[in-house]
Amino acid sequence: MSGDSSGTYPAVYGIKGVPSPANIPGGRQCASKWTDNNDNLWLFGGRANSGILNDLWKYDPLTNEWTWMSGDNIPYQNGVYGTKGISSPLNKPGARDSETLCWTDNNGKFWLFGGQGNGGQLNDLWKYDPIINEWTWVSGSNTFNQSGIYGTKGVSSASNVPGARDATTCSWVDNNGDLWLFGGRVSGKGRLNDLWKYTISTNEWIWMSGSNLLNQNGVYGIKGVPSPSNVPSARYCWTSWADKNNNLWLFGSESENDLWKYNLTTNQWTWVSGSNTIHPASVYGTKCIESVSNMPGLRPNATARWIDDCGNLFLFGGRGYIGGGAHNDLWRYNPNTDKWTWISGDNILNQLSIFGTKGVASPTNKPGNRQGGVSWINKKNELWLFGGFPWANWWNTNDLWKYTFEPPTTTFTDTACSPLTKSFNIDLRCSSTKSQSWNFGDPLSGINNSSSLANPVHKFSAAGTYNVKVVITNCSGNTDSITQLITVTADRVANAGNDMSICEGNSAQLSGEGGGTYLWKPPFGLSNTTIANPLANPSSPITYELTVYNANCFDIDSVNVIVFPLPTVNAGENATIKLSQSVQLNGSGNGTYSWSPSDGLSCTDCSNPIATPYITTTYYLTVTSDDGCTRIDSVTIYVEDCEIFVPNAFSANGDGNNDELFVQSICTKEIELAIYDRWGERVFTSNDINKKWNGAYNGEEMNTGVYMYSLKAILLNDKIVEKKGNITLLR
Repeated sequence: MSGDSSGTYPAVYGIKGVPSPANIPGGRQCASKWTDNNDNLWLFGGRANSGILNDLWKYDPLTNEWTWMSGDNIPYQNGVYGTKGISSPLNKPGARDSETLCWTDNNGKFWLFGGQGNGGQLNDLWKYDPIINEWTWVSGSNTFNQSGIYGTKGVSSASNVPGARDATTCSWVDNNGDLWLFGGRVSGKGRLNDLWKYTISTNEWIWMSGSNLLNQNGVYGIKGVPSPSNVPSARYCWTSWADKNNNLWLFGSESENDLWKYNLTTNQWTWVSGSNTIHPASVYGTKCIESVSNMPGLRPNATARWIDDCGNLFLFGGRGYIGGGAHNDLWRYNPNTDKWTWISGDNILNQLSIFGTKGVASPTNKPGNRQGGVSWINKKNELWLFGGFPWANWWNTNDLWKYTFEPPTTTFTDTACSPLTKSFNIDLRCSSTKSQSWNFGDPLSGINNSSSLANPVHKFSAAGTYNVKVVITNCSGNTDSITQLITVTADRVANAGNDMSICEGNSAQLSGEGGGTYLWKPPFGLSNTTIANPLANPSSPITYELTVYNANCFDIDSVNVIVFPLPTVNAGENATIKLSQSVQLNGSGNGTYSWSPSDGLSCTDCSNPIATPYITTTYYLTVTSDDGCTRIDSVTIYVEDCEIFVPNAFSANGDGNNDELFVQSICTKEIELAIYDRWGERVFTSNDINKKWNGAYNGEEMNTGVYMYSLKAILLNDKIVEKKGNITLLR
């Protein structure tokens, strides 16, 4: 946003009280800071590259301009105290650094206490009125290295006063507007763990907690459990916050990373987080993901800290421990979940700044490593950071940075089937929120159409298009709104049809319903897997699964196809017979029998019928199993023609032996027989195979001799046979 990225960091003071885009505070660390009611950022003093300072500056974020408001533009200036309690345009605090204590009271006045001055440590308390631009020396001494007057713990007294100190910025303003401070260093003697409260209305200090002795060990007790005996150890104290629940928080020291909470109502400390051993290392985890195992390690001079309107605690950078150097990591602690989150920066020491373009935010921008940075938070919950001492180049910087949390995002656009039960969530992208309000655009769901949960679940029962909106309120009260569409399509109902059975080798037509498109599986035995009614010819019992699709909707059903085995069948061996003869068929199988054709068979439902065919016939034996499956075999009976015999001689002499002539055949059903004498006269006719000629004609015996015959016979198989020949009549 402002400052120098070149590495020399000189100040440009301009004219006191006059803003200018050219003005810029010089590089420094351990300066004091305030924010006024207009969200202007103020800083005072600190250690510059040229020495310690007492200049007071104001930065207006709207104009991006600095104004030198008070103090001197050269280092090592002594204070002008004036009369205690009386403001004056001549008054000014002297130059100081090493972490002074500062507050902004409920009336918008700035307060300043102690630090390291030109000749030693201070315990003077100052008030600055930004409206009239005047300082007032309020309390404490105008000389160096004064000891504290503790009085009685918990009892206010006009004579009480904290002793001179530096190396602490642990200061708070409570809900009553009282000012609090903790710990620090007494130069050349040791560390403090005393907690003090200053009541503005009475102008009196109260020693509230801790010891009036130096270098006292902490009493941690049980993590998360408050106790009147608990107390943080004596320490240099750089990182502190005050929440809206009247709790004071402090973090770490030059050797620790413990997080403490002090309850003003119970006057008790609670060890909340971190380690009770020295020199713990950071556990970063995954950026923007909070975890119970995450923890910033110890970090001296981590003076850049913030608390947002949701009560989340933030800290940035600080000096490293192992191998020296400094951090540039940004951390957030959520008191509601008791978890730390690594938000930004690097997880290794001595990383340089990436400035990008001044005034232009970028996800690749980042402040470099530093200790002793100055920090503010404005009403938009934007984090501001100025200056500090980077170990990577050993020059106090004057760069001004603003960190704006990325707005939360969520993606819940969907096209799905009804009924749709959908889970929603918000990606905070490292940001913090106070609340969220969901409207699912589904008035038919009644009271379930809205939710205040971060990750709600909603059921869309009917098909349609729904405008789902979430309004996210961040920790400053500002809102982000996201609206996206949920498209719910009518669901498909798959119907694979009724279970069926087939006989081995046969096919069945499946009857699928419900689709726009279809998919059958497995494909074994199917004529087509993507139509509603494929033919199925599986070789063994199988279950087919049908999936029907309509847009993104689908449904699944299944059908069982039972495959019955075929029965055994054997119609026997082929046979040859003469016309009019019979033969027994030898069928076998495991089921019921059916012979066809039935012509010439003694039975059609037995295994061994008698076959008397007149022509060559193939008989088919069908065996049907109990499951209704059939199997067919065949047998052929070949039929040969029979003989028709006409004797060529007979003796009609009455001796009873061969006295008559007749046609001999067992396979004729009709005959036409005619016998002629040698003159061609017909002497005998017959159409009855059983009628015989006795050698007579018209009652008279015929002479012996040779006669001719003509025979036409119709066989049992309707075949016509014609024969002619001679017959000798003997006596």
